[in-house]
Amino acid sequence: MKKTKMSKLAKRIANVGGKFWRNKADKLWKEIIFTKGGRCCAICGSRDYIQAHHLIPRNILLFRHYIKNGILLCPLHHRYSFLLSPHKNPIRFILWLQKNDPEKWKWLSETFNLQSGVDLGDGHPEVNYKEVLEKLLVENSNG
Repeated sequence: MKKTKMSKLAKRIANVGGKFWRNKADKLWKEIIFTKGGRCCAICGSRDYIQAHHLIPRNILLFRHYIKNGILLCPLHHRYSFLLSPHKNPIRFILWLQKNDPEKWKWLSETFNLQSGVDLGDGHPEVNYKEVLEKLLVENSNG
C-alpha cells in the first residue's frame, strides 16, 4: 500500500489545535468585537487606530475567544494613559468598567469569582480552534 504525503497546508489544516485555525478564530473574534463596539474607543469615542482588548488576558485560552471578553480601545486608553488604561492603571479601568459597562463588569466579576471553580491558571489547555471558529460564526450570525 502506497503511503500518501500530506502537503504542508494540509497538515496545518488537519491540526485543529494549531496556528492555522487559531489565527482564523482570532481574526473573526476581532471583527465581531469591532462590529459590536461600533468601531470606536469605548472610553473616548475615537475612531483612530482602534484596538480590541481582552479583559481576561488572551493567553488564558479558555476565555480568548469569548465575545464578552473584548472591548475596543484607542491606543491611548489601551496602553498609554496613566489616568485610564487597563495596562497602565488597571484599578481605575475596572472602576470605569463598573460604571460604564455594568453588563461586561458583571460577566467579568462572575468569571473571576473564586467560588466559580474555573481554574484561570491553566492557560494552555487543548483547544480545538476549528470548533471555536465555528461557534464564533454561529454567534456572529445570531446576533
